[in-house]
Amino acid sequence: MTPGFMNKSLFLGHQRVCTYDSPLPFNICCVSTSNSDIPHTHSSFYLPFHTTKKKKKALGKGLKVPQLTKFIDSGRDIFLSINSSVSEELRELSQECGIDIDAPNHTVIDHFYYDGKLGSSDHSTLIAGGIIDAKPLLTTPYTSSSHLGPLIFPKGIGMSVSIDSETAFLAAWASPAAYTALTTASNGNDFRLAGTSLGLVGVVQTRNNARVAVVGSIDMCSDAMYGATATAIDGKTALGAAANAAFCTGLSEWTFRERGVLKSSNMNHHLVGKTDPEASYRINDQVIFSIDLTECSRVEGCKPYSSSSSSSSSSLSSGNAAVQVELVMLDPYIRKTLTDSGNGTFYTEIKVPDVYGVFKWVLDYRRPGYSNIMKSEQIPIRPYRHDEYERFILQAYPYYATVVSMMGGFFVLGLSFLWSSV
Repeated sequence: MTPGFMNKSLFLGHQRVCTYDSPLPFNICCVSTSNSDIPHTHSSFYLPFHTTKKKKKALGKGLKVPQLTKFIDSGRDIFLSINSSVSEELRELSQECGIDIDAPNHTVIDHFYYDGKLGSSDHSTLIAGGIIDAKPLLTTPYTSSSHLGPLIFPKGIGMSVSIDSETAFLAAWASPAAYTALTTASNGNDFRLAGTSLGLVGVVQTRNNARVAVVGSIDMCSDAMYGATATAIDGKTALGAAANAAFCTGLSEWTFRERGVLKSSNMNHHLVGKTDPEASYRINDQVIFSIDLTECSRVEGCKPYSSSSSSSSSSLSSGNAAVQVELVMLDPYIRKTLTDSGNGTFYTEIKVPDVYGVFKWVLDYRRPGYSNIMKSEQIPIRPYRHDEYERFILQAYPYYATVVSMMGGFFVLGLSFLWSSV
């Protein structure tokens, strides 16, 4: 079954070139963007998974896990769709990206939150317990906001992501009552994952901004699910149109970097009252730091980025979305929040620390769903030169008084010695 977004509008503006032989029902597709506005000029892979009796581990002629990891390390993207018959090679690939796939032949089951029509027999066609509330991932032509309806997850495998991971996170997860178990009834107590930590869809954005999406169900993004209607467990009450079309379209566009791409330009710093950057700054100088940020997507092109637009209510996205800059020498001496001017320029005024040495401006901006921005520039900070101090320093007045008193005492002693009769 061909996924719905392969037949619809995902590849508008793209070239699809199938370059790898594959034992799959349809070939592995290599996708390259042709939109010059988006800084993404390399290829991406869509990897559908299908079990073959002859060669379950095969990815295709000449295609191995180390090649795919190298593909990701070079800054390219992969959309991976699997099911409970996942091969060890694809589990290894996902684990390399920070997503742990459940053991083969394990299926996600939910006896309390399943689809009353599609999953009435074995409760393995369930409704997702939660979807990440991140604007770049979910805002699609199907919906004007990041709020979606019920997401149907048919007969898939679960996954997990470490809470300490800085690059991988869950885009959809199960309800608190869900668990994973063997598809056979031979061992009914073999539960590996359960609750909201049981992931249905995982996404990765590496430090080099390569993106990987792992969907635990092949049928979740199929044409059948695009037009499905979610039903309550009674089999009668309709819960509304399934969000699979909006979710899969948004997820695939995000994976192939058609949205949520941030670019930085014009990083500048100069003294207050001037416009040109200095080769070095003096301690306690007042400096203006500024940078321009733009957000790019296939539909809207590039527009000025606003930090308030990245705010969301999800726990993953909680916290301050503001852009910050640091002045670092081994450790940050100053961390300052930049002011959003509204036209894509972020700026702030910083007082250089009273410590001299070789510092760096560091701007490290990471928000879920947006590409990472890491900018740094080395800048020396020097002490005052001998001719830059004030003529009289307030802190030195006690020493001035000592010198004057010594001069006065010497003068009095000299007079008394000259005019003494002794």
